[in-house]
Amino acid sequence: MDSIGVSFDVSFDPTFVYLLLVLFGAASLYQAFKAFRRYRSIRGAAATLDRERASGDATIVSGPVSVLESATPEREPPEAVSAVDHRSALFAWRIRRHSSSPGRRGSSTTETAEGGLAVGEFDVRHEGRYVRFDEDALAPESEGPNKPYDPFDDPALDLGDPTADVRLGEPDPVTKALERLRLIGDRGLFGDPELGFSVGGNSVTPDRYQAFVVGNGDELSIEGTVRETRDGPVLEPATETTPTVVASELGERGSKYRSTAIRHAVHAVVLIALGLWLPSLF
Repeated sequence: MDSIGVSFDVSFDPTFVYLLLVLFGAASLYQAFKAFRRYRSIRGAAATLDRERASGDATIVSGPVSVLESATPEREPPEAVSAVDHRSALFAWRIRRHSSSPGRRGSSTTETAEGGLAVGEFDVRHEGRYVRFDEDALAPESEGPNKPYDPFDDPALDLGDPTADVRLGEPDPVTKALERLRLIGDRGLFGDPELGFSVGGNSVTPDRYQAFVVGNGDELSIEGTVRETRDGPVLEPATETTPTVVASELGERGSKYRSTAIRHAVHAVVLIALGLWLPSLF
């Protein structure tokens, strides 16, 4: 019996891989600049606070928090965030939403749709004594009637990246494919970045719930003026503006941002170099 052989000419265009490498390299470069800006901001804030502390205008209360009454966010967090410590001094949250206008090229964007900051009643253990924080000193204010409040963009706060990041729906097909390739996701090479995709001009990317919680025992640094009362020391704003609040110690947070900036910069250089160099081999 004669055998019949069937052959398929399968060709693979590596251009997509090169573009993907450059794309992720550019994303890493953006993250490097973002972390470096925060590092410079923290360093500048520390220098300013040192001058104010030397002049007696302000001080930095820094240490672990002791929660007396837990912060309660306005919006109930999803079940996936239920494992977060319920004794929270601060509970910052936001909803990130990807939107795209049909028929308009380049109109795709990811913005904060909702956001809030819940402040509990807590003390900060500073230099051997507990200093009460005036919870009314942190009053979230939106930038305008059409722009929701975003605690992660508040200049008076430096919380770092959200510790909870949950999709409020099924991921789009492109995101699923990138997760299967272990490029993004919890176990992915590039973590779980905010990627938005549209089909026919309509977004197919679900909303994301992001939160950061300062729990009982966590470190917190706050700028202000300590006022002695009958009930003990109370930290109040040094000026009419809201105080500068930094999750963790200033120097520690600055060092983390610096290390993060260097790491992302190295990733960016390697990925972009590979994306530009590999085509020359074929």
